[in-house]
Amino acid sequence: MITENTMSKTILITRCTDPMKWYAGLIGQEVPYIRTVTSYPKGTFEYQSREPAGYSNFVSMTDGEIITRGTAL
Repeated sequence: MITENTMSKTILITRCTDPMKWYAGLIGQEVPYIRTVTSYPKGTFEYQSREPAGYSNFVSMTDGEIITRGTAL
């Protein structure tokens, strides 16, 4: 029997601490979640995502939260 993990993750943009960030106009919306990374040399964590234009970019952890949907089999 083949089982499939149907979990998907997105980032809910809850606020934006810098109006120049790419997601400043996306508060209250979800963007794709790719992975969590450490930002050097600051040592802070960020979420890697994709902009609506398709470019890879980052969301500050303080500006968003991970939303998980689906079922793990």
